[in-house]
Amino acid sequence: MADSEMALLWRWDTEWPADTAEFCPLPPYRHLLLCGTYKLLEGQPADIAPEDCRRDGRIHLLDVAQRRELQRLPSAAILDIKWCPARLAGRHLAAAADATGHLLLLHLQQVGPRLQQVASRQVAAPGCLALALDWWVAGEDAEEARLAVSDSSGSVTVLQLRGETMTPLWTGLCHGHEAWTCGFSRADGSLLYTGGDDLLFRGYDLRQEPGQPVFTNRSHEAGVTSVQSDPLQESCLRTGSYDEHIYTWDARALRRPLSRVAIDGGVWRIKPHPRHLDRLLTACMYGGSHVTDAGGATVASWRQHKSIVYGADWCRLPGVGWMAEKDEGKDAGEVGGKGGGVEDGEAVGEGVDEGQALGEEGDSAEPGEERGGHGTVERGEEETASCVAVTCSFYDNLLCVWKYDCVRQ
Repeated sequence: MADSEMALLWRWDTEWPADTAEFCPLPPYRHLLLCGTYKLLEGQPADIAPEDCRRDGRIHLLDVAQRRELQRLPSAAILDIKWCPARLAGRHLAAAADATGHLLLLHLQQVGPRLQQVASRQVAAPGCLALALDWWVAGEDAEEARLAVSDSSGSVTVLQLRGETMTPLWTGLCHGHEAWTCGFSRADGSLLYTGGDDLLFRGYDLRQEPGQPVFTNRSHEAGVTSVQSDPLQESCLRTGSYDEHIYTWDARALRRPLSRVAIDGGVWRIKPHPRHLDRLLTACMYGGSHVTDAGGATVASWRQHKSIVYGADWCRLPGVGWMAEKDEGKDAGEVGGKGGGVEDGEAVGEGVDEGQALGEEGDSAEPGEERGGHGTVERGEEETASCVAVTCSFYDNLLCVWKYDCVRQ
């Protein structure tokens, strides 16, 4: 597109099909990335019921600044993974939804850094997959959070998290088929939005009975696959669908969308840019990944994936100077291009040096932050339009970290 420049920064072989990837949103770990994979076990009996099929997965912790894998954790197949948007009791946490219907709680430990699974809870009926999740936290350094998880039976479960204890708060059969997506209102943790394969977009007040949605909207022409309450615009809500459209809504008036814009591919994820209100990142399945304006019109497309794109996210660090320069004589895509034979559960080396790259405890300094010199970012670069995104795709086992430069008008 005329208003943008895109360039590959890192191409990484996930070894198994990848379907979710997300950057840590919090300092001093915004250069770290989680990726989840999903592999259907080969050689299973032809007459086995779909719900009895074994699906394996891994959770990968990646250091994008150094272009390398730090750790991988074996698990059931991962359908979704998200970092907690704020520290809870001083800790950096993430959660993952898996193919056995469990919600996994992960703690990022400072030493390494490395992940530790600290809790697991069954949230779906036997034979059902946990499909999507979302966090809601009242503020910075809160003691409690809420987690919503949707599943393949059409149900959605909300859990209250305190410490490492996840207590069921609300469960409802929200859809007649798979509940592909769920998400809290960023303004109110008692409001929950859901979307399903039954074409319905619904809202629930968690203070009311689960069988009584606040609204049911039938605007979508195929399954509703993503819902995103904009963290920077309180009343702005967006949904995506297999019908290959992005819908923008005013959360105060949900009878009809403010806009419905066509896009290339079914919209599996929608990620607003953390700083620029006019840019969204989408994972559009067979259509690749696109950057759109606030209304949903495509302004740039990333098409290096040759399979279904399910994962997409923006990095919260400004610019690209915080990434180490690639080895001389190698293309960016070749640096750290595979897991390097890391065994499941193994941590790879010691990661970024805490004192140099991450700062001492209590110091939020990250790679390149407020440091001049070779390979670093000056504070003024935050005012540029350069930003980093990650996307991942399924059958080609591919994760791409790439740069997007939007020329401001």
